[in-house]
Amino acid sequence: MNISDRKRTILTALIKIHTNSGDPVGSSILASFLDSLPVSSATLRNEMAELTTLGLLEQPYTSAGRIPTQLGIRYYVDNLMNQWSMSQEEKEHISETISRLDSDPEKATESSAATLADMFKLSSIAMTPRSRNPHIVHYDLLKIGKFNLALIGVTNAGSIKSRVCRLNYEISSEKINDIESILNELLVFVSPEDIMPELLELAEKQLSDTADNLKPLLVAVNTLVGSLSDFRLYTNGEQNLLGYHEIRGQIHRYLEYINNPNRMAAILTDSSAPVSIYIGEEIDPSLSNMALITAHFRTGNLNGHFGIAGPSRMNYAYIVPRLKYFCDKLSETFSE
Repeated sequence: MNISDRKRTILTALIKIHTNSGDPVGSSILASFLDSLPVSSATLRNEMAELTTLGLLEQPYTSAGRIPTQLGIRYYVDNLMNQWSMSQEEKEHISETISRLDSDPEKATESSAATLADMFKLSSIAMTPRSRNPHIVHYDLLKIGKFNLALIGVTNAGSIKSRVCRLNYEISSEKINDIESILNELLVFVSPEDIMPELLELAEKQLSDTADNLKPLLVAVNTLVGSLSDFRLYTNGEQNLLGYHEIRGQIHRYLEYINNPNRMAAILTDSSAPVSIYIGEEIDPSLSNMALITAHFRTGNLNGHFGIAGPSRMNYAYIVPRLKYFCDKLSETFSE
């Protein structure tokens, strides 16, 4: 859609005003905001009427000002938006925040959900890195008390997985070292689909030469590897949405939406672009007044994902560069 430069200026100004207030914008308010544009209120009303005809603005009720439509916001995001530059202080603050995160990608993802919700005063969603071929690259065993063993697995995503199993006898530290060696010989770099009964039987046979009745340990291995295909979603800041009157009626539906892991994962992983923006019905028909900004970070060769959700009038120009910088710094930290 091609529109005149004056219409582009008016649409941009109206969206900026609406972003701050959430209220319809009238020609008099728009004129005071555009004091450098030499046009009368009558001309502004005519331009706003034409933008309404084009489907970029709408008038929520008679005698009201205009608000941007989903199409109008999409046009602004794709064609008119100038991202707000970041100060050096902001960059340093984000870098310092990331430096305090846990080195385990899963724990860092969870903490990031709270950090991003607080940063933007909106709702955040964070999805842990997920591999198409997940596997354990190393096992450790830790004795806990007399009879309990903690099975610790390092994944190819860099995360730590653990299970505790109980034996019916006390096992020596020397035997534990022998068991670790067998696990790291037979059961590393094995995907959940490849944990076959035959492989477990082979491991059990070799382990039986080391210690008696280690089936609880093999059950723990099987459970741990089987959980690798799972991903976790963390959410934070839903209470921030209560401050936006235009979406209060959709918050319940939004909560239902983010509590459906597969549907949420589908939209978070939908795009390979550094940052993507979904507006209104592009998310779901029932979330017409909301928007979602998604981005991803890397840990090794895997991607984790973030989403920032709020009203469709959220400040995209402010959020996008800061969310991207956060993801870039997080990726850089994990690569180190």
